[in-house]
Amino acid sequence: MLNTTYIRGKGSNNDIQINLFSLSGILKQNKFSFITQIYYLDIDTTFGIAETINYRLSSRFDLRGFVNQTLSPNQFIWTLGLRYNL
Repeated sequence: MLNTTYIRGKGSNNDIQINLFSLSGILKQNKFSFITQIYYLDIDTTFGIAETINYRLSSRFDLRGFVNQTLSPNQFIWTLGLRYNL
């Protein structure tokens, strides 16, 4: 599945305007799902790549990892989580 998103925002308390454009794809394979996103944000000309990897442990638990590589200031951020479905 492919998805394209464009968001234009303007702050009500200050004079900030942003434009965000992203292109993402989702691939599901057995218990794994991969979500890849390429984005551009016009604040400080920020652009990069984000990847979310999800592994279904059971019907109630998912193990999820997120990686973000911002290419413009060359910053790498990652998180790892466990999700419980009620």
